[in-house]
Amino acid sequence: MTRSAPRILHPAALLVALLVALAALSGCLFEPRDPAPPSTSSIQYLPKTSAANVWANLERSLVNTHAFGWEDNVVPEGGTPFIYIPDSQAADQFPGVFDGWNRTKEVAFINRLYNSDVTITAKLKEDDFVPPDDSGGEVQWEGVVYDVSVTSKTDGSTTRYRGRAIITFSVEGNFWYITRWEDQFGEGDPDNPDQILPTMGVLRGTFGSK
Repeated sequence: MTRSAPRILHPAALLVALLVALAALSGCLFEPRDPAPPSTSSIQYLPKTSAANVWANLERSLVNTHAFGWEDNVVPEGGTPFIYIPDSQAADQFPGVFDGWNRTKEVAFINRLYNSDVTITAKLKEDDFVPPDDSGGEVQWEGVVYDVSVTSKTDGSTTRYRGRAIITFSVEGNFWYITRWEDQFGEGDPDNPDQILPTMGVLRGTFGSK
């Protein structure tokens, strides 16, 4: 039996076949597609399984001006009421502003602060501060010294807030939350020890009174 020679396409036929294949592919390559979701950088908050994690989350919220991180670590409505107590200087400077300060006012304050076109640096406890162990359903941190600087993007001015506070955390459901923040007094400026800096009570009063 004789085998027929393989069929060799004419160059013109090859060109036509190539154009047909490209036309078919173009229908797949160029047809409209759903746009890819925009990439977003996520802030790595810690699980609310300890008071220390909650405090660290508040610091991350500040430096990223990310309101959710603050709101999510303040005790939710329906649980232990959130309480803020200002130091005497802040209370005198903003009379009446702190009356009935609760979670709603705290959340409103942090949103106004973050929406005011600022950048924030924060360190919410000193390196040598050793918090007490979490025990039972509530723990209180005494002598917490925090340091927060708020810089306006508009004029570049910076205000530094450094205070000593008593912070209380409580368990609600399966998670820890901050339930009470009591500012005691302003701390000295490390760069100018003779100057006493305002607490975050002044910061709260500034934005809470708007």
